[in-house]
Order: sequence, then C-alpha cells, then structure tokens
Amino acid sequence: LVIIVEQVIELMVEYHLTKSLPPKEMEHLRTLIGMITARNVTLQRRAIRSYLSHYEDGQTSDNLWLGLVKFDASLVSLEIIEHQSKSGVKIVQDVLMRKLGSFGHIIYDIFTAYQKGDIQRVMNVAGTLSDGLLRKQKRVGLADKIKKFGSIPVEILARNVEIEAKELESMIYEMISEGEINAKIEVVEGR
Repeated sequence: LVIIVEQVIELMVEYHLTKSLPPKEMEHLRTLIGMITARNVTLQRRAIRSYLSHYEDGQTSDNLWLGLVKFDASLVSLEIIEHQSKSGVKIVQDVLMRKLGSFGHIIYDIFTAYQKGDIQRVMNVAGTLSDGLLRKQKRVGLADKIKKFGSIPVEILARNVEIEAKELESMIYEMISEGEINAKIEVVEGR
C-alpha cells in the first residue's frame, strides 16, 4: 500500500510542477500532498525527493519551493544531503536567494554543519539521522583520508579510520562507482 501511495504522491508532485493551474488550485494540490504525507515520515521524504528530482531536471519554479516549504526544513535538508550530492550546494544557495526565512536558514545551518563534518550539530538541529546519512558522513571523512594517503593497504586504512576492512572495502567501491573519489583498488601480494 505504501508503494502505491508513494507513486500517487510522485504523480501529484509531477502534476503540481508541470501543469498550469490557477493559484487557488495549486494551493489545494500542495495542501493535499501535505495532508497525505502528514503522519508518515517515509511518505514525506518521498514527496521531498520527488520535488528535488525536478530541481535536478532544471525546474526551479516558485511552485517547487512553495511545495517544499510545506515540509519540515530539517527533513528537506536531510534529503538534500542524502540524495542530492551533486547539486546540494546549488539548491542551498537557491534557498538563501529566495529569502524563505527560517525555513532557508535551517536548511543552510544543517547543510553547512554536515559539510564541515559536524554531525553532532546536524543531530541537534535535525534529530535522529538515517543509517544512509550516517554512512554517507563516514564516506565524506573517508574520502578526505584517502586523498591524503594516496596508496595504502586496506587493513592499515581500516585501523586508521576505525572501520572493519570488509565494510571499508565496500564503501570504497561505492565511492569509486559514484565518482566521489578518483581511486582504484589493486591486489598487491595477494591482498
């Protein structure tokens, strides 16, 4: 059932952003999206991701922001961090330029704290973080270390960053495949 509701929300967001409706009907549609997602964080996150995917496609209309301000700013910022790594800075800059008040400032605070690696500050403002976001934070710190070391055995790097070697190897593969780091893994002397 949740999957069907998620698909309906995606269609509603799509309709909201691509159709030309009178302002009153647009507001009703935004309110309806808010009502459907109100008591379910998973659905809220899905709706936010749907709005943000349109931003990625170059749609930066006022309707996009009017839709996003219906949600909790900390939840929006976490979605920007977790799912919009390539355009996150651009989105946050757009938030500030649009003068969205406290909504924009909360997004900016959480995003900049995350970029600085201040996960405690992010948690103070946003609350509990998803496993995916915590893993992504580890990857950001790991990328910095990898850049500093150059060539290093996985076992030594694992001890240095306090992550198990298998998990570290998996994270490095993810980071390489997603273009977060320019690196390669080689087998040297059977390891």
